[in-house]
Amino acid sequence: MILVTGATGFIGTNLCLELQRQGRPYRALVRDPGKAEERGLDPGVLVKAELLEGDLAPALEGISSVIHLAGLLRARHEKELFRGNQEGSARLFAALSQSAPTARIILVSSLAAAGPSSDGSGTDCPAAQGKPVSAYGRSKLAGELELVDWPGAWLILRPAIVYGPWDLDVLLFFRMFAKIGMAVLPGPAVRYSLVHVDDVVRAILLAVDSDRSGLYLPLAWSLPVEDREWLQDIAASMAGKSRILRLPRLAGWLGAKFGDLSARVRGKAAFFGRDKYCEFRAGSWVADTRAARKSLGFDARIDSKLGMRRTAKWYVEKQWLRARLRDEEDSE
Repeated sequence: MILVTGATGFIGTNLCLELQRQGRPYRALVRDPGKAEERGLDPGVLVKAELLEGDLAPALEGISSVIHLAGLLRARHEKELFRGNQEGSARLFAALSQSAPTARIILVSSLAAAGPSSDGSGTDCPAAQGKPVSAYGRSKLAGELELVDWPGAWLILRPAIVYGPWDLDVLLFFRMFAKIGMAVLPGPAVRYSLVHVDDVVRAILLAVDSDRSGLYLPLAWSLPVEDREWLQDIAASMAGKSRILRLPRLAGWLGAKFGDLSARVRGKAAFFGRDKYCEFRAGSWVADTRAARKSLGFDARIDSKLGMRRTAKWYVEKQWLRARLRDEEDSE
């Protein structure tokens, strides 16, 4: 039996739907069963529980593998990130040591835990050697460190920028092009590794079924893309003219300051604030995909052009995006 935490999140939703499609038995740890059912998860697999509160033992009974996805991408304060990404992980692993001490754990972390890289070097480093540049990255690294002494089998996956169905972050850029026909890039050109969520789900399931342990595996499409290029792929998925405007880096700093100010007024985490600006100003974020290829036989199959077309189509079908799409054949 597989346990999935963070089952109603972006990656978690896609993973659970794929587990259902394959008919694999799993249990989903959720905070809001109603949200899970709205996303298509089978009500029979849902267990309502809080990682940071209450008894986790009932959710862990009979578990052989754990896919730990629950955590925070952004928060109002650094301590909230550590509470969600480190303390939640520590509490889960402690509960597993009592209820399922032989469980195989797959922790889905982030490239942010390793730190930026212009060529992928260091992105598969042990947690003790990580060099995060943001509070988010530090909190994800702290979560990794909670796992390294687990006596059983474990793998840590570090996806690059993930996009696809159910994602709210990349949706922002699609909406920019749909509404104003333009997107902006502050600062000099940098390169990013991207990975479609379908590829991430496939890598996770390969990790569950693998006998490898104690490794840190970045996940991404094999070739990084320049920031302008992946925005062009988004624009190309939609009909109409689109423009990409590059601004001085100061524009990014001002945007982060405005984001933090707006967040304080609204009482919510900023979409782009000081913490994300720290990652942005660090330059390129390129993943080394060789470790996942060697250890899991994993190669991403969906490049940015195909992935953005599929994502745009999904957004339109779900009515998350109002746009006219280009009439192009969706072929690999």
